[in-house]
Amino acid sequence: ANCLWDFIIVGGGTAGCLLANRLTSAAEGGSGRRVLVLEAGEADFMDRRIQIPAGVLDLFRSKYDWDFRTCPADGEDPKRIASGRGVYLCRGRVLGGSSSLNVMLYTRGDAKDYDTWEVDFGCRGWSAEEVLPYFRRTQDDRLGLAGSDPKHHGRGGEWSVDTVRYQNELSARFLRACSEAGLPENPDFNCWARPQEGSGRFPVSQRRGARLSAASALLAPALLGG
Repeated sequence: ANCLWDFIIVGGGTAGCLLANRLTSAAEGGSGRRVLVLEAGEADFMDRRIQIPAGVLDLFRSKYDWDFRTCPADGEDPKRIASGRGVYLCRGRVLGGSSSLNVMLYTRGDAKDYDTWEVDFGCRGWSAEEVLPYFRRTQDDRLGLAGSDPKHHGRGGEWSVDTVRYQNELSARFLRACSEAGLPENPDFNCWARPQEGSGRFPVSQRRGARLSAASALLAPALLGG
């Protein structure tokens, strides 16, 4: 049967899932909108291997992965690039995109990168100051950082940010070694009030110990009607 759609989104990765969520959200005036999301990959973002963090190694080069490899640019000598080997790039071929396959580290990058996009490349609206409210809005901080640093962290959003529940002893020893070597401790790599240099633990995109992908956090609520 023919269907009429208000919006058609091509690609069900992170951006596509977010758009579907916002376009159908009652809070955004999207109640009753019909949105079609087209994704070339698989639909099963609830596969246990995706949901369970330890299953990440089974996802690489699976049906959920585009399994890309780098290749030399025109004019480059292949033997001088990675010793002639292509570098494997895991890219999600499933709803949620690469957020369904990555190692779940929640990191926004450096504020200077966003400012560079706006100043040097003309990407208006992409400065660190302008994108920060969107990070806060989507975040559901489970680390207590929203209370101590509300400028950089938020509560109540769709994206749960938590700490890894298990820490390998080697990881703990590595951090101690960094401290002994004189590297500064960085308790929050997503705080733009200080340099990112330092050692510390990354927060992860998880909810109650399970992976949080763009599909489970943003698309699933849209499928349920917002």
